Amino acid sequence: MRAVGITARPDVGKLHETLEQLELPIPEPGKHEVRIRVLASTVNIDDIHFSEGTMMGGLPVSPKPRLNNPYVPGTDVCGIVDAVGSGVGSVTLGQEVYGICSPMDGRGPWAEYCIAKSRNIARKPKSWSFGEAASAALAGAVAVSMLNSVDSLENKKCVVIGASGGIGTLCLQALTQKRAVVWAVCSQRNAETVRRLGAERVIDYSVAPISQQIRNAGEEVDVVFDLVGGKDTEREAFSVLTRTGIFVTVVGPNKYVGERKLGALGALSSLFYIGWRMLWTHLRKGPRYVFTGPTKPDFGGISGLLADAGAKPIVDTEVSLNVEDMSKAITRVASHRAVGKVVIDLR
Repeated sequence: MRAVGITARPDVGKLHETLEQLELPIPEPGKHEVRIRVLASTVNIDDIHFSEGTMMGGLPVSPKPRLNNPYVPGTDVCGIVDAVGSGVGSVTLGQEVYGICSPMDGRGPWAEYCIAKSRNIARKPKSWSFGEAASAALAGAVAVSMLNSVDSLENKKCVVIGASGGIGTLCLQALTQKRAVVWAVCSQRNAETVRRLGAERVIDYSVAPISQQIRNAGEEVDVVFDLVGGKDTEREAFSVLTRTGIFVTVVGPNKYVGERKLGALGALSSLFYIGWRMLWTHLRKGPRYVFTGPTKPDFGGISGLLADAGAKPIVDTEVSLNVEDMSKAITRVASHRAVGKVVIDLR
């Protein structure tokens, strides 16, 4: 089968220069696994971090690529079930499915075929194209996890930081469905897009600090959804939250965590910081700090909050499965300028 991957660990920021066109055996599913003929995948920022060995600041969570054992990246997948392993009863051959492949085993969907755990895939929503469904697998799971961490959102003033990305664009649409008052933080070039997706107000982070712009409008907010990260982002958010407000992050204290190696001590320090902030803000009176992310995809939530509600994953660009296109796609995603998802089309 055709695949795009790596046979050696690239330096940080160099994945796009070290990609190789590969010809590999078609993988066989094991127990509780299915093989998927890939029709669409995506390029996530986490795919880059796993490939470069910087995920969570450099924790050893993905196998080292080798010449005789290449690493095929990718997480999001949409396609057709091609084979099933033992103990699989939830899907059948020929089903159109979408979901998440583990980036920890190197058999990802930047290939014509990939392997996924049966619990991490579901039937593709009919209202979404293959590319849209792939775009909503991991991003949808994260968005649902973030929204479910807040008990009630109706009439709440909610700020989404990083609103124009794959997760942010889904959050905007879901929050609108939940009748929240939605403000989007993004660059001015994406203002019209986020307004179309439900944002009532757009905050351009390049004009002035986010907190300053909110205070200048004489406002406080109930919930901040953070998709960028960093202690500075956290400080700004807490300064404008109401006393009962909630700061929900999927990143933590290091901005775009994974873009640099923190070392084992630095990575563990970040995890300790997250745990400490969650505990401390839970015990004291005032805004709460919540760190979240899916332990497994909530496909029921993705359907209910997104697909069935008419939400559409936003596709930034589509590329083919070849080194030249994939290199450009990685550069695009790493720039944080993509609006929605960069999709790999294998149809």
